[in-house]
Amino acid sequence: MISRTFFLIVWLLLGGLQPSAAFADADPPKFVWRLDRRPPDVIFPNGFGSWGTNTDVFAHISGNSCVNVPPAERNSAFISTTANNPWAILAVSAWTRQFPGEVMYLYRIRADINFYNGERSLRAYETRYPQAGVTPINYIPSQQANEYIALMQIQTTHIEEAVGYRFDGTETNPDIVVRNPNYVNRNTHAAEEGYVGNEGEADRHNTWAVRLRNMIIGSCAGARSDLRYSAQFGELFRLEAMPLNIYILQME
Repeated sequence: MISRTFFLIVWLLLGGLQPSAAFADADPPKFVWRLDRRPPDVIFPNGFGSWGTNTDVFAHISGNSCVNVPPAERNSAFISTTANNPWAILAVSAWTRQFPGEVMYLYRIRADINFYNGERSLRAYETRYPQAGVTPINYIPSQQANEYIALMQIQTTHIEEAVGYRFDGTETNPDIVVRNPNYVNRNTHAAEEGYVGNEGEADRHNTWAVRLRNMIIGSCAGARSDLRYSAQFGELFRLEAMPLNIYILQME
């Protein structure tokens, strides 16, 4: 296999990831996706639940209330999903290639007004708490994924199916498709506005992300948020620590 390195240069002073930022202005999606290593027999009975009741949007999007703290301190009230299906497929591929043999599930979820655009929600937070010092870097993971955050719970009736993916040594392919017998088909879509019920201390946060091969994934959107990321599960790092704000994507 011939490796090629492409350099994606993100000049934050010029507005950051302009193409991704346009997602926030799109119509609210009817469906979103969530990456998770937990199988359908664990998720389908009760759906997805949040870590706690902390509605500090900044703490969630930056990864500081769901991953970058000890388990006993994880208290985010939000559950991360993505409305960008191509991004979700790339993330699944990156994960399975990094951990060959393991199955990664991609859950298709019917969105409703309990789902809020992450970028819009953070902008609302920034307006309410200007002293928090939100920076363009803080937006990057949420913008890339077109993140939608669900408040407190994703009910089983909203989860249509789970597709399990596995890397076979050459490429990542769907391994199994499991339909959810509890799913209810309704014509709904995500909220048009960002979440505005923010509660927090207006603290400044670094942006924690996971580096998986050729991708940077927001830590709360990662597939194993029940464990702190490590060398075994992926590299957790601060976007602010990357030199010159230049992001290098290794594509193979």
